[in-house]
Amino acid sequence: MKKLNQTFKARRFLDLYLKTSLLFIFMCISTIAFAQVNTGGSATTSDHQKQIIGYITNWDAWKNSKAGVPEAGALTHLNIDYSKYTILNYSFFGVARDGSLHSGDHRNKNIYQDGVTQEPADLFYTDLYSSWDLHLLFGELEYVNYVNEDIKRRAEAQGFQVEVGASTWTHPVWGLSGGLPLPLKKENGAPGLLDLAHQKGVKVMASIGGWSMCKHFPEMAADPVKRAKFIEDCKRLINIGFDGIDLDWEYPGPFSGMNFTGSQADFANFESLLQEIRNAIGPTKLITSAMAADPRKLDGFNWSGVVANMDYFNMMTYDYNGGWSNKAGHNAPVYPYTDAEVSFFNWQSTLQKLVEAGVPKNKICFGAPFYGRGVVTEGNADLNVKTVKRAETVQPDGPIQTAADYTNWPKEVYDGTPNYFFIKQKALSPNSGWTRKWDDEAKVPYLVNGKYFLSYDDEESIGIKAQFINDNELAGTIIWTVYGDLEFGGTATSFGRKLKRWSDVKSPLVNKINEVFANGGSGGNVSPTVNITAPANNATFTEGDTVLITANAADSDGTITKVEFYNGSIKLGEDTTSPYEYSWASVAAGNYTLTAKATDNGNASTTSSAVSISVNGSGTNTPPVVNITEPANNATFTEGTTIVIKANASDPDADGSITKVEFYNGTTLLGEDTTAPYEYSWANVAKGNYTLTAKATDDKNATTVSSGVSVTVNGSTGGDNCSNFPTWSATEVYTGGKDVKYNNVHYQAKWWTQNQNPETNSNPDGVWKKIGPCDNNGGGNNVPPTVSIASPANNTTFVEGTSVDITANASDSDGTITKVEFFNGATKLGEDTSSPYTYTISNASVGSYTLTAKATDNEGATSTSSAISISVTTGGGNGSCDGVPQYVAGTSYSKDQEVQNEGEKFKCNIPGWCSSAAAWAYAPGTGAHWQSAWSKTGDCTVRNSAVSVFPNPTENGIINVMINSGKSNSNFRFEVHSLNGTKLLDFENNVMNGKNGKTFDISSLKTGLYLYTITIGKEKEYGKMKVSN
Repeated sequence: MKKLNQTFKARRFLDLYLKTSLLFIFMCISTIAFAQVNTGGSATTSDHQKQIIGYITNWDAWKNSKAGVPEAGALTHLNIDYSKYTILNYSFFGVARDGSLHSGDHRNKNIYQDGVTQEPADLFYTDLYSSWDLHLLFGELEYVNYVNEDIKRRAEAQGFQVEVGASTWTHPVWGLSGGLPLPLKKENGAPGLLDLAHQKGVKVMASIGGWSMCKHFPEMAADPVKRAKFIEDCKRLINIGFDGIDLDWEYPGPFSGMNFTGSQADFANFESLLQEIRNAIGPTKLITSAMAADPRKLDGFNWSGVVANMDYFNMMTYDYNGGWSNKAGHNAPVYPYTDAEVSFFNWQSTLQKLVEAGVPKNKICFGAPFYGRGVVTEGNADLNVKTVKRAETVQPDGPIQTAADYTNWPKEVYDGTPNYFFIKQKALSPNSGWTRKWDDEAKVPYLVNGKYFLSYDDEESIGIKAQFINDNELAGTIIWTVYGDLEFGGTATSFGRKLKRWSDVKSPLVNKINEVFANGGSGGNVSPTVNITAPANNATFTEGDTVLITANAADSDGTITKVEFYNGSIKLGEDTTSPYEYSWASVAAGNYTLTAKATDNGNASTTSSAVSISVNGSGTNTPPVVNITEPANNATFTEGTTIVIKANASDPDADGSITKVEFYNGTTLLGEDTTAPYEYSWANVAKGNYTLTAKATDDKNATTVSSGVSVTVNGSTGGDNCSNFPTWSATEVYTGGKDVKYNNVHYQAKWWTQNQNPETNSNPDGVWKKIGPCDNNGGGNNVPPTVSIASPANNTTFVEGTSVDITANASDSDGTITKVEFFNGATKLGEDTSSPYTYTISNASVGSYTLTAKATDNEGATSTSSAISISVTTGGGNGSCDGVPQYVAGTSYSKDQEVQNEGEKFKCNIPGWCSSAAAWAYAPGTGAHWQSAWSKTGDCTVRNSAVSVFPNPTENGIINVMINSGKSNSNFRFEVHSLNGTKLLDFENNVMNGKNGKTFDISSLKTGLYLYTITIGKEKEYGKMKVSN
């Protein structure tokens, strides 16, 4: 009996063991079925400590065989090797006009137009047929069209609220609701990005903004109500399962984005926004930000404040050159290279700027592009050959002037920016017709084929970039995008209606990065150091002098092979032995920028900081004068016409002459003329609003830019309005919002469709919306509005610290006014959407202002008023600050409380900012943003001198200072500082009793905002000036 009982127990154990084993095997099979792909390579992120941050987009999944992938659905999260990444940034969520966030699939495709806003929309695009959002984030889905008890149970377990038999659902965590089909995650189905990444130990960030969805970032960051909505949606994303927030604001500061221009206030608002995000999501979640690589866009931040709340700075060290460039240049050069259009557009210069700003290297990630940029050149293509631009209309930018190569890298597939895998298929395959070249200065390859140029990265250059990150001890890299190097083979397995996983996927570029990171920094060549020791910065010489340039150069792990000396991009000479020097003989009058470039025995090179010098002629050269005579300001034309632009130009110097006149649309060079009469014929101009200028250059290379002339080009009154739309094809897939033409009629898809004829499916319940005939004889006749500034009067003078009220009259003969925008020069001050149209400049600072108003009507046509000039001068003080406390940063100040600082009196307007410890920002009279907090009320002493600085913004690289001095022979000093306090220029002179005029050369300053200090004896004046070169 005992033996039998033991046998029974043994059998029960065996039965239980078998059942448990079978369950374990089933679970393993399930895990294997949905295991990540293995893309090869000899290293993963477990072999090093660097960050590899990949951007994963929500639109690339639509790419099909035209883009070089087997079919739509290849470029998804199921075909990524998660062992090669530490963080994935899901891109993008957009910012709406109220500050809320929305899915990128809800982006307003007309957002590039003036006056168009992004309306609030859902966080995810819940139409399962027209978007990949839910499939990418949550995996294989069931399309549930009837809710029974079982579905209700499963749905509620996934966070849905739904009733049996109901036709709608809600999801409180998502903050969304929708109709059937219910997007239910399939049990044991393929996981989504959030689950799969977390299974593999990879974090997922919600990336907000991107090039086309940043328009409302500045106003959101400046408005507490809108900012609160933004923060709430950030918290919602964290609750959904994201590990942090990645900001992609392109760009904070007074710079142009795709469809907006920021302001100086953005820098402080960006810092405040970071703090509020950190407060909302807590210290354990990540905050990162995509940042501009242009060193000029990195000034203005309070880096210590920004660093405090930022985990990683994702530097977009690519797109240095492209279709907008005037020369064929590198997309992502590691080092400076000869004759580059912008000498500091390279990795090394960007890093140098960040280090100078004090950004910790262990928070810096440099961007590796897994794509190339192709352009069309004038004649046979090569590096630095002139590009040929043309008018194009693309998404998301709208009408542009570009040299992008759409012949080899098609429009609406790649728009001239092919992925690396497509480059290998089309240009690096045998007999492709392309020739690979290598730039040993920049350390990157490029391809040429006739008039076509392609800058790209391959395994060799990506390896050098990874070693640069090792050698400079940076945090890691960001990759745009994770799909760029995927090579597909084998067979595909489908998971539901959309998702597919391939059996053989390779990723050579990210593999190379991991391998170099795993090898560490040992054995990597360290770049040399170099600096110019003479002449001193801002040194002055006389025409005909010999300028001796000397440099120090050293190499910590090798030897210096040569030091080359440059004036701008022009090589003057070189020296191969120490001491390194070059004698530049008989230098002509002009302003020059000198650099030295050292190369070591490992062929690494470093370029020194620039030194500016001035060479004065025997007489002072007077810049030329130029003005546009045709067309008239606010002239209108019809699209397709030729606009003839004419200009008068002359040189005031008796022995001078005009060498050329260049014609521009905005910043785009249209053409030039070297002989009078100066004119250019701009052919086949597209519909839009344009600002034309002429730039004259004289025989001594001085230049002057004319005042701008605004023209409007309206749509044609006939012809084909569907020329930009493809002809409908039964085999093509169209998603909601896609436009097509069919039988000379314009249709727009309402949702996902394929093989549904627009002509027979455009009824109210059909998939297509009929827009109208392509031959529209009723359009294009909109009359632009009229606008003029009613007050202040031209040449009015105001006292510093007062408020200037600007009022404009605007009307539209065939419609309504939607808004009036107010500008000082090219800087937008604000706008008003209802009559009377007004804007107030509060606490006006000293300077000269050029005011215009721009009216937009209900058809999108615009007109700009004639300019009004006003001056704001310093106010007089009461001669005493007795009893007025000295300003101390961090002290608690109340509203209207007075303080003194640097010999001036101020009244507090905003106590929170007045009391800030950030003196660099809010110290009255000297802080970068002091006028946001304080008003100047007077001076502590009776001033013996009155000072004005003009033009402001500056023009043509000069600034004038007019002093009306009450003393004779006083010492005079004019200093210019960056916003973080670094002294950049310093001029000293004397002033006499009465009126004194001083002109200073500031052409070495880059475009941006600067602080100036004027010292006359013991008196000081402080102010800001905007440099517009």
